[in-house]
Amino acid sequence: MIDTRRSFTVSAWAKVDVDAGTSVVLAQDGQIISGMMLWFDKPDSTWRFGMPKTDSPTWNVDQARAPATVGVWTRLTGTYDAAAETVTLYVDGEKKGTATHTAPWAAAGPFVVGRDKVNGVNNAYFKGSVQRVEAFDYAMRDAQASSHARTMTAPTGKGTAMKDAPYVSLSQGCHGPVEQFQLDFGTATSLTPTLKSYVVHPDPSRQIWAEFSIWDTTDPSRPQPIVLGGSGSASGKVTGRGAVSVTAPQLVPGHSYGWRVRANDGTTTSPVSADCHFTAPAS
Repeated sequence: MIDTRRSFTVSAWAKVDVDAGTSVVLAQDGQIISGMMLWFDKPDSTWRFGMPKTDSPTWNVDQARAPATVGVWTRLTGTYDAAAETVTLYVDGEKKGTATHTAPWAAAGPFVVGRDKVNGVNNAYFKGSVQRVEAFDYAMRDAQASSHARTMTAPTGKGTAMKDAPYVSLSQGCHGPVEQFQLDFGTATSLTPTLKSYVVHPDPSRQIWAEFSIWDTTDPSRPQPIVLGGSGSASGKVTGRGAVSVTAPQLVPGHSYGWRVRANDGTTTSPVSADCHFTAPAS
């Protein structure tokens, strides 16, 4: 599924049982050892994300680690940045640990949920529950990992396809790092655009919604049309998961805008998403 010689991100919701031993959330096998693995380490009760230096029986793994809480749903995200030669572990969107990995090699075996391979043997079967496993062929930045941990894939309307990457064309305002693709964030199709987000609650029986904020970045003195937690900021509710939205008030033609979103279940709110940007149409 992934090329362990190049940048990538893996992520999953995991809840390890209180009586579990060392348990692997996900891995990608090499011939003798998995080329990357995300796991719960029983001896010191930590989450770990690591990449071995060689495909060999020797346990020589570059790894980032963070304290774990058993019996609790946790969003785990591991990244490998090939340019920076680092592995990083995020727990519920917060960067918790980083390690250097300077010896990449191709783990060409299957991508596996619920175990890894060590010394040629399947190992450390996961005891607990895992949901929403995902993999990406780039290393998420801190803001992206934070946003993604709260399942805020936040955009609206028709997106502008990224240069040389039409398959990554996403929704209005959040289609990738402008410094990488030399693009602006696109133009909305209306002066009252719909801001959309996808929200997921770890408990599929709970109601969840989103709260939005939008502000004029052309003229900082202008008030925000809608503010997180304020009048008009909340979307409709969904049970468990789903797409939610609000309609922005009338915008100023040609002005540029920023917006963000957070999830709310009536008891807690998530961290806000990374900022998204777009331009209002000229008329």
